[in-house]
Amino acid sequence: MSKQRARFVFEPATMTWAEVAEYAFRKSESWLRSHIPAIPDFPRPDPVYSTFAKAQVDDWLAKRFGIIRPARDFEAELLERARGTGESAIPRRKTA
Repeated sequence: MSKQRARFVFEPATMTWAEVAEYAFRKSESWLRSHIPAIPDFPRPDPVYSTFAKAQVDDWLAKRFGIIRPARDFEAELLERARGTGESAIPRRKTA
């Protein structure tokens, strides 16, 4: 029996207008284009490529629905703790 290798799933860092409209609002691209000025604090597209950063859209959705700490903040704290810099809000295990 042959071993199966884990497959890498590529997730792009940017999204088109149509992808953002479907992902964040379940609406059409034309709806997003006409309503984006009225959506408070929604990320704006990159002026050169006219695409949105997926991380910014995810952060906006997290704030919108009351998720306090995005996963990237937790990862940053873990890195900070590993480097031994600053105070961390992550509870540490007591050592004997």
